[in-house]
Amino acid sequence: MAQNTALSLPVSHHDLLLSHFRAAHDVLLNEQDLSPRNPKINSCLSAFVAAVLDCHCHDICDLLAMPEVMAKRDTLLPKLAQAEYEMEKFFALDFAAQDVLTDTDLDHFIYRDNYVELVAEEIDAARAANVLPHDRPVVFVGAGPLPFSAIDMHKQTGLKMICIDSDADAVALSRKMIAALGLQDAIEIVQSSGEDFDYSGAGLVMVAALVSAKDNVLARVRDTAPGVGLAVRSAEGVRTLLYEQADERALDRAGYDYAGKSRITDTIINTTLFFQPRPV
Repeated sequence: MAQNTALSLPVSHHDLLLSHFRAAHDVLLNEQDLSPRNPKINSCLSAFVAAVLDCHCHDICDLLAMPEVMAKRDTLLPKLAQAEYEMEKFFALDFAAQDVLTDTDLDHFIYRDNYVELVAEEIDAARAANVLPHDRPVVFVGAGPLPFSAIDMHKQTGLKMICIDSDADAVALSRKMIAALGLQDAIEIVQSSGEDFDYSGAGLVMVAALVSAKDNVLARVRDTAPGVGLAVRSAEGVRTLLYEQADERALDRAGYDYAGKSRITDTIINTTLFFQPRPV
């Protein structure tokens, strides 16, 4: 049977992406140190991310259906999550060691521009979905040790932010960084799991792509803040080689209706989905 080439990546992109995917898989599974201190990690992940972003066929890609890719992706995603945490912690340790931080200092983070652009797209999409609050805080679930999303959303909207994370080290680093920026009155850092936090004061709840047990988090939001909108970071097309795609059926079961999503660009990996709560 002839292959439907209209639904396939250009051969050069296909081969390049597959090569970098295989290399990232092998390196991440074989290396012990997944932080930026390891030059092998820096090299393979930079090349892999660049190859993913260079692929403009977001909606359908035969590469994702390859048995090899499907099998290796399941083992690769947890390692990518670990590498992302190690990268954030690496930069957070540097930022937290400084008594005073400026916007120029923040630009030393290699993906700084991507965060600024992603948050700007999220704000536009949240407004269009009618879920961006006017004066109530935005709660970030799974904010991690490097709370750039909260920093950028506060700077772009003026809204108060609450960052929650269950990891004590991440919370400690975030607090030091926020204090060094002089933003402790605008951005609160709380140690809590997303399943236990009381969302009753929130104006919008944003769930990070790497948050586990999302069903339990959704149930907790629905229970403590039934009228509050949700934003869930996800991925589409070949970008699902880097992040898990959000389960929209789980959100529907939890009582949320799809309301829109952030725009995909050539430099942004994540897509953020927005949901309105159905009346209880």
